[in-house]
Amino acid sequence: MHPILAVFDFETRSDAGYVWNAERRRWESLPGFASTKRGLGAVGVRCYVQHPTFTPVLLAYDLTPGYGGVTALQWEIGEPFDVLEPLFEHVRRGKLLEAHNASFEFSVWQYFCVPKWNWPPLSIRQLRCSAVKSRAAGYPGKLADVTRVLDTPVKKDPDGDRLMKIFSMPRNPTKADPRTHILPHEAPDEWAKYKRYNLTDIVSEHQVSERVPDLPPDEQQLWFLDQEINDRGMAVDSAGIRNCIAIVEQAYEK
Repeated sequence: MHPILAVFDFETRSDAGYVWNAERRRWESLPGFASTKRGLGAVGVRCYVQHPTFTPVLLAYDLTPGYGGVTALQWEIGEPFDVLEPLFEHVRRGKLLEAHNASFEFSVWQYFCVPKWNWPPLSIRQLRCSAVKSRAAGYPGKLADVTRVLDTPVKKDPDGDRLMKIFSMPRNPTKADPRTHILPHEAPDEWAKYKRYNLTDIVSEHQVSERVPDLPPDEQQLWFLDQEINDRGMAVDSAGIRNCIAIVEQAYEK
Protein backbone atom coordinates (compact mmCIF):
# COMPACT_ATOMS: atom_id res chain seq x y z
CA MET A 1 0.00 0.00 0.00
CA HIS A 2 1.27 3.44 -0.85
CA PRO A 3 0.36 6.55 1.16
CA ILE A 4 -2.90 8.34 0.44
CA LEU A 5 -2.07 11.84 -0.75
CA ALA A 6 -4.09 15.03 -0.78
CA VAL A 7 -5.39 15.85 -4.26
CA PHE A 8 -6.21 19.13 -6.01
CA ASP A 9 -7.39 20.28 -9.43
CA PHE A 10 -7.76 23.68 -11.13
CA GLU A 11 -10.14 24.79 -13.85
CA THR A 12 -8.95 27.93 -15.62
CA ARG A 13 -9.76 30.48 -18.31
CA SER A 14 -7.48 32.16 -20.85
CA ASP A 15 -7.48 33.57 -24.38
CA ALA A 16 -3.87 32.46 -24.88
CA GLY A 17 -3.41 30.68 -28.20
CA TYR A 18 -6.25 32.61 -29.86
CA VAL A 19 -6.20 35.81 -31.95
CA TRP A 20 -9.27 38.03 -32.28
CA ASN A 21 -9.95 39.08 -35.87
CA ALA A 22 -11.92 42.31 -35.42
CA GLU A 23 -12.83 42.56 -39.11
CA ARG A 24 -14.28 39.06 -39.29
CA ARG A 25 -15.39 39.14 -35.65
CA ARG A 26 -13.99 35.69 -35.07
CA TRP A 27 -11.31 34.00 -32.99
CA GLU A 28 -8.53 32.56 -35.13
CA SER A 29 -5.35 30.57 -34.64
CA LEU A 30 -1.99 32.20 -34.09
CA PRO A 31 -0.07 32.97 -37.32
CA GLY A 32 1.46 29.81 -38.72
CA PHE A 33 -0.81 27.45 -36.77
CA ALA A 34 -3.50 25.18 -38.19
CA SER A 35 -7.10 26.15 -37.48
CA THR A 36 -7.35 23.20 -35.08
CA LYS A 37 -4.24 24.22 -33.08
CA ARG A 38 -5.40 26.80 -30.55
CA GLY A 39 -5.37 27.54 -26.85
CA LEU A 40 -3.16 25.70 -24.41
CA GLY A 41 -1.98 23.19 -27.01
CA ALA A 42 -0.65 26.00 -29.21
CA VAL A 43 1.29 28.05 -26.66
CA GLY A 44 2.28 25.66 -23.87
CA VAL A 45 1.54 25.87 -20.17
CA ARG A 46 3.79 28.78 -19.12
CA CYS A 47 2.58 31.15 -21.85
CA TYR A 48 -1.00 30.09 -21.18
CA VAL A 49 -0.72 30.82 -17.45
CA GLN A 50 1.15 34.11 -17.88
CA HIS A 51 -1.19 35.48 -20.56
CA PRO A 52 -2.92 38.72 -19.47
CA THR A 53 -6.37 37.11 -19.76
CA PHE A 54 -5.56 34.05 -17.66
CA THR A 55 -7.31 33.33 -14.36
CA PRO A 56 -8.22 30.26 -12.32
CA VAL A 57 -11.99 29.87 -12.05
CA LEU A 58 -12.32 26.76 -9.86
CA LEU A 59 -10.11 24.85 -7.45
CA ALA A 60 -11.24 21.60 -5.81
CA TYR A 61 -9.12 19.84 -3.22
CA ASP A 62 -9.32 17.03 -0.69
CA LEU A 63 -6.73 16.73 2.06
CA THR A 64 -8.01 13.34 3.28
CA PRO A 65 -9.19 11.43 0.20
CA GLY A 66 -10.22 7.82 0.51
CA TYR A 67 -11.33 7.85 4.11
CA GLY A 68 -15.06 8.03 3.37
CA GLY A 69 -17.51 10.89 3.66
CA VAL A 70 -17.54 14.19 1.79
CA THR A 71 -14.21 15.83 2.56
CA ALA A 72 -13.59 17.79 -0.65
CA LEU A 73 -13.69 21.59 -0.60
CA GLN A 74 -13.97 23.99 -3.51
CA TRP A 75 -13.19 27.61 -4.29
CA GLU A 76 -14.79 29.46 -7.21
CA ILE A 77 -13.90 32.73 -8.88
CA GLY A 78 -15.26 35.77 -7.09
CA GLU A 79 -15.12 34.14 -3.65
CA PRO A 80 -12.60 34.99 -0.89
CA PHE A 81 -9.85 32.46 -0.31
CA ASP A 82 -11.04 31.45 3.18
CA VAL A 83 -12.09 27.98 2.02
CA LEU A 84 -8.50 27.41 0.83
CA GLU A 85 -6.82 28.14 4.16
CA PRO A 86 -6.50 24.41 5.09
CA LEU A 87 -4.82 23.84 1.72
CA PHE A 88 -2.51 26.82 2.23
CA GLU A 89 -1.46 25.47 5.63
CA HIS A 90 -0.85 22.06 4.08
CA VAL A 91 1.48 23.67 1.52
CA ARG A 92 3.24 25.88 4.10
CA ARG A 93 4.05 22.77 6.14
CA GLY A 94 5.71 21.18 3.12
CA LYS A 95 3.22 18.33 2.83
CA LEU A 96 2.63 16.43 -0.40
CA LEU A 97 -0.08 17.04 -2.99
CA GLU A 98 -1.07 14.97 -6.00
CA ALA A 99 -2.70 15.99 -9.27
CA HIS A 100 -3.24 14.48 -12.70
CA ASN A 101 -0.74 16.25 -14.98
CA ALA A 102 0.66 17.98 -11.91
CA SER A 103 2.95 20.27 -13.89
CA PHE A 104 -0.13 22.24 -14.99
CA GLU A 105 -1.37 22.70 -11.42
CA PHE A 106 2.15 23.68 -10.36
CA SER A 107 2.39 26.36 -13.08
CA VAL A 108 -1.02 27.80 -12.22
CA TRP A 109 -0.16 27.95 -8.53
CA GLN A 110 3.43 29.14 -8.76
CA TYR A 111 3.28 31.52 -11.74
CA PHE A 112 -0.14 33.06 -11.24
CA CYS A 113 -1.51 32.48 -7.75
CA VAL A 114 1.73 33.23 -5.90
CA PRO A 115 2.63 36.52 -7.63
CA LYS A 116 -0.92 37.74 -8.30
CA TRP A 117 -2.77 36.57 -5.19
CA ASN A 118 0.06 36.10 -2.68
CA TRP A 119 -0.55 32.40 -2.14
CA PRO A 120 2.17 30.45 -0.28
CA PRO A 121 4.92 29.18 -2.62
CA LEU A 122 4.65 25.58 -3.78
CA SER A 123 7.71 23.43 -4.50
CA ILE A 124 7.63 20.97 -7.39
CA ARG A 125 9.09 18.44 -4.93
CA GLN A 126 5.85 18.62 -2.93
CA LEU A 127 3.98 17.26 -5.93
CA ARG A 128 3.25 13.80 -7.26
CA CYS A 129 1.59 13.16 -10.62
CA SER A 130 -0.97 10.39 -11.10
CA ALA A 131 -0.73 10.76 -14.90
CA VAL A 132 3.01 10.03 -14.79
CA LYS A 133 2.39 7.06 -12.49
CA SER A 134 -0.20 5.74 -14.93
CA ARG A 135 2.10 5.98 -17.94
CA ALA A 136 4.99 4.40 -16.03
CA ALA A 137 2.75 1.44 -15.16
CA GLY A 138 1.68 0.95 -18.78
CA TYR A 139 -1.73 2.64 -18.52
CA PRO A 140 -3.04 5.58 -20.57
CA GLY A 141 -2.10 9.04 -19.36
CA LYS A 142 -5.41 10.77 -20.07
CA LEU A 143 -7.76 10.66 -17.12
CA ALA A 144 -10.79 9.67 -19.20
CA ASP A 145 -8.89 6.74 -20.70
CA VAL A 146 -7.23 5.46 -17.53
CA THR A 147 -10.44 5.58 -15.48
CA ARG A 148 -12.10 3.50 -18.21
CA VAL A 149 -9.24 0.99 -18.41
CA LEU A 150 -9.01 0.64 -14.62
CA ASP A 151 -12.82 0.66 -14.34
CA THR A 152 -12.73 3.03 -11.38
CA PRO A 153 -16.06 3.54 -9.57
CA VAL A 154 -16.01 7.23 -10.58
CA LYS A 155 -15.07 7.91 -14.20
CA LYS A 156 -14.02 11.26 -15.64
CA ASP A 157 -17.17 13.23 -16.47
CA PRO A 158 -17.51 13.21 -20.30
CA ASP A 159 -19.47 16.49 -20.13
CA GLY A 160 -16.28 18.29 -19.12
CA ASP A 161 -15.17 19.16 -22.66
CA ARG A 162 -18.49 20.88 -23.39
CA LEU A 163 -18.37 22.82 -20.12
CA MET A 164 -14.78 23.92 -20.74
CA LYS A 165 -15.82 25.36 -24.09
CA ILE A 166 -18.49 27.40 -22.31
CA PHE A 167 -16.45 28.81 -19.42
CA SER A 168 -12.74 28.34 -20.16
CA MET A 169 -12.37 29.21 -23.84
CA PRO A 170 -13.36 32.24 -25.93
CA ARG A 171 -16.33 31.79 -28.24
CA ASN A 172 -17.27 33.25 -31.60
CA PRO A 173 -20.20 35.66 -31.33
CA THR A 174 -23.37 35.22 -33.35
CA LYS A 175 -26.22 37.56 -34.27
CA ALA A 176 -28.35 35.95 -31.61
CA ASP A 177 -25.57 35.97 -28.99
CA PRO A 178 -22.79 38.59 -29.38
CA ARG A 179 -20.79 37.43 -26.36
CA THR A 180 -17.16 36.38 -26.78
CA HIS A 181 -17.04 34.93 -23.26
CA ILE A 182 -19.68 33.44 -20.96
CA LEU A 183 -19.43 34.27 -17.28
CA PRO A 184 -20.66 32.01 -14.46
CA HIS A 185 -23.62 34.20 -13.51
CA GLU A 186 -24.78 34.23 -17.14
CA ALA A 187 -25.30 30.44 -17.21
CA PRO A 188 -25.86 29.36 -13.59
CA ASP A 189 -27.13 25.86 -14.38
CA GLU A 190 -24.14 25.08 -16.58
CA TRP A 191 -21.80 26.62 -14.01
CA ALA A 192 -23.20 24.29 -11.35
CA LYS A 193 -22.39 21.37 -13.66
CA TYR A 194 -18.84 22.70 -14.15
CA LYS A 195 -18.36 22.84 -10.39
CA ARG A 196 -19.54 19.23 -10.09
CA TYR A 197 -17.18 18.25 -12.91
CA ASN A 198 -14.26 19.84 -11.04
CA LEU A 199 -15.13 17.90 -7.87
CA THR A 200 -15.61 14.66 -9.80
CA ASP A 201 -12.13 15.02 -11.28
CA ILE A 202 -10.38 14.86 -7.91
CA VAL A 203 -12.38 11.78 -6.92
CA SER A 204 -11.53 9.94 -10.13
CA GLU A 205 -7.89 11.07 -9.93
CA HIS A 206 -7.61 9.66 -6.42
CA GLN A 207 -9.20 6.38 -7.46
CA VAL A 208 -6.65 6.07 -10.27
CA SER A 209 -3.78 6.86 -7.92
CA GLU A 210 -4.71 4.25 -5.33
CA ARG A 211 -4.84 1.55 -8.05
CA VAL A 212 -1.50 2.40 -9.69
CA PRO A 213 1.92 1.86 -8.08
CA ASP A 214 4.02 4.86 -7.12
CA LEU A 215 7.09 5.68 -9.18
CA PRO A 216 10.26 4.00 -7.93
CA PRO A 217 12.42 6.50 -5.97
CA ASP A 218 14.98 6.88 -8.77
CA GLU A 219 12.24 7.54 -11.35
CA GLN A 220 10.59 10.05 -9.02
CA GLN A 221 13.90 11.92 -8.79
CA LEU A 222 14.18 11.91 -12.58
CA TRP A 223 10.68 13.39 -12.83
CA PHE A 224 11.69 16.19 -10.46
CA LEU A 225 14.79 16.85 -12.56
CA ASP A 226 12.73 16.87 -15.77
CA GLN A 227 10.25 19.34 -14.27
CA GLU A 228 13.01 21.62 -12.98
CA ILE A 229 14.78 21.65 -16.36
CA ASN A 230 11.56 22.44 -18.22
CA ASP A 231 10.57 25.03 -15.62
CA ARG A 232 13.91 26.79 -15.91
CA GLY A 233 14.08 26.63 -19.69
CA MET A 234 17.35 26.95 -21.59
CA ALA A 235 19.55 29.77 -22.78
CA VAL A 236 19.34 30.62 -26.47
CA ASP A 237 21.08 33.04 -28.81
CA SER A 238 18.23 35.52 -29.24
CA ALA A 239 20.09 37.68 -31.74
CA GLY A 240 20.95 34.63 -33.82
CA ILE A 241 17.34 33.48 -33.81
CA ARG A 242 16.12 36.91 -34.94
CA ASN A 243 18.68 36.84 -37.77
CA CYS A 244 17.49 33.38 -38.85
CA ILE A 245 13.89 34.59 -38.90
CA ALA A 246 14.89 37.57 -41.03
CA ILE A 247 16.72 35.32 -43.51
CA VAL A 248 13.71 32.99 -43.80
CA GLU A 249 11.36 35.95 -44.34
CA GLN A 250 13.64 37.36 -47.04
CA ALA A 251 13.72 33.97 -48.75
CA TYR A 252 9.91 33.82 -48.72
CA GLU A 253 9.74 37.29 -50.29
CA LYS A 254 12.03 36.21 -53.13
